[in-house]
Amino acid sequence: MTGKVAVFVKTFPKLSETFILGEIAALVESGLDIRVISLNRPTEAITQPDASRFMNRVTYLHSWPGLRTIGRVCRSLLANFAIAHEVIHELRRADVRIAKLGALIDACDRLGIRHLHAHYLSEPALLADLASRIRGTTFSVSAHAKDIYLTDAGTIGRRLGNAAFVSTCTAHNHRYFSELAGSNREKVLLSYHGIDIDRFRPAPAGAQNPVPFIVAVGRYKEKKGFDLLIRACASLLQDGFAFRCEIIGYGDQQDALQQLIAENALEDHVKLRAPVDHRQLVGVAVGERRQALLDRLALADQRRARGHAVDGGRRRHVLADHPTDLVEHDRAQQHLVGVDYVEEVATRCQHAGDHLVERHRRRDRVARALRRR
Repeated sequence: MTGKVAVFVKTFPKLSETFILGEIAALVESGLDIRVISLNRPTEAITQPDASRFMNRVTYLHSWPGLRTIGRVCRSLLANFAIAHEVIHELRRADVRIAKLGALIDACDRLGIRHLHAHYLSEPALLADLASRIRGTTFSVSAHAKDIYLTDAGTIGRRLGNAAFVSTCTAHNHRYFSELAGSNREKVLLSYHGIDIDRFRPAPAGAQNPVPFIVAVGRYKEKKGFDLLIRACASLLQDGFAFRCEIIGYGDQQDALQQLIAENALEDHVKLRAPVDHRQLVGVAVGERRQALLDRLALADQRRARGHAVDGGRRRHVLADHPTDLVEHDRAQQHLVGVDYVEEVATRCQHAGDHLVERHRRRDRVARALRRR
């Protein structure tokens, strides 16, 4: 691609959206001329240190576009009734002010943006779609979680039809999009977020603590499934396993999670920690043996997982439809029943993960797709 690419997000930087920060870093490293356009300014006290490297590339949208842009939008709508009808209908349904659309067009014109890559299928994708059609440029979307499943199939179909491509971060999402895409199936890319393996590495064998250390990171929201992790820890304790667990994050479920820890007498084994940045997170795990259950634990393909009983059925591990699905949802008891620390299973999971990282590296797939635009 010749010309600038803008990564379009709701808020930048945002502590919990390290996957967006990682993608921006990878795209810059790939040699693309990247800018970041953000609907909102950050409000959090903590940000990832790496974000500072890209702040000179960030543009925050003004609350109101210039008069020239307003005139341009109006002329475009008057000249094309079909686009005008869809713009008004979509903005009204999504409760988005047309001023945001004008402000985005204004920013893209000023920065010389030739392609918009929007994160989330909700408001950013809507605005990127409409702005690109009015400007005569292209856009793409990275879809993640609730933005997919709270968006109706008709809207998803329109985005797929209009977008250059749509990337998503789990195999389940990819299957779901592919079912809706029809003739646009080739536009759907599977691109895992991944992790910085230079920063997050196992401790040397001699420095490892024999007591497994479980680290979970994410917002304390019901959809994250941390209640399942706490119940899994209760099962491990009941089965006589030694372990430590820290859940690092923030959110409106903190009191409920703390109560669940107390109800299961896990205070000496499971701790809730305040949010930290990546550099501090590395410090949490240094010198420990890591069995990391990260923030998407129990979310991917929960309903589709197939478990295999181990050791008389009291402890279980999962060999699911997809090697990233390392969780079993026990339908009878409606909670996560445990993770088996069998070395063979750990080795299989590691090999499967290495294979998937090699096949679906985000920096390769998204950067290559953008270069073809």
